[in-house]
Amino acid sequence: MVPPATPDKPSPSKPSPSKPSPGKPSSGNLKTRVLSAVLLAPVILVPIYFGAPYINVLLVISGALMAWEWGRVCNRGHTGLPEALMIVAVAIGLTAGMFYDFPVGGWILIAGAGLVALLSFRVGFEHALWRVTGLVYPGFACLAFFWMRLYPDHGLALIVWLIGVVWATDIAAYFSGRAIGGPKLAPAISPKKTWAGLIGGVVAAGLFGVAMALFLGQDIVIQAALMSGFLAVVAQMGDLFESHLKRRFDVKDSSNIIPGHGGILDRTDGLLSASLVTAVLLWMWGGPT
Repeated sequence: MVPPATPDKPSPSKPSPSKPSPGKPSSGNLKTRVLSAVLLAPVILVPIYFGAPYINVLLVISGALMAWEWGRVCNRGHTGLPEALMIVAVAIGLTAGMFYDFPVGGWILIAGAGLVALLSFRVGFEHALWRVTGLVYPGFACLAFFWMRLYPDHGLALIVWLIGVVWATDIAAYFSGRAIGGPKLAPAISPKKTWAGLIGGVVAAGLFGVAMALFLGQDIVIQAALMSGFLAVVAQMGDLFESHLKRRFDVKDSSNIIPGHGGILDRTDGLLSASLVTAVLLWMWGGPT
């Protein structure tokens, strides 16, 4: 009679490789993330610095890719007719809005959203709503971002501040959340996010806002700190919103375009929400026309 097999045990002379602590980021993954960020930074910052038409092209391409990613999340990796229409509508809407006229671009996005809704209702109201959101949300966020870049005399500084606030929030939330741990922020949506991470992100964003105000010689230090901290919360809410989308459709990343980061949506989720909120506030205060 053959004795039952027993699981192999690691030899004392050959210890099994250690696994990274669940609370700590993998060093290999962290290096990949940092390298990708360093390589992508010029692709993003150079067009923003020089403005039109370079930023126009960047935003049209980015918006179309985000619409593609959102659509494939909703369709679990596939691109059907509604998803293809999302991409086309965003690309045409942003091109018209940035090269011709903002209202025209906005109406094209709205018309495209209506067609996407009609094509998606056959699979249910919720699916139609998610696809429509994936068209109008990144589409209008890109238009808002470009509109702010046109802000008279301060467009570049405004965009640098906005990006810096979001990046400071993401970086500080990533490291403070893992270093401190503690209660979860929204465990049902994003199990890794903690209140410590959110607080760390708000503090870092506030400090960046202060540094930006001092660098520009503006006597609005307190206002800059408060507004930057507020946008840090908005950016984190945008991050949670995209996490909710992925969890709803059981998808880990929006795509694999950026090594170590996932997709463009995974890296710009906070910037989308922060851009829309900032643009609305500027419009209320009488921004560029």
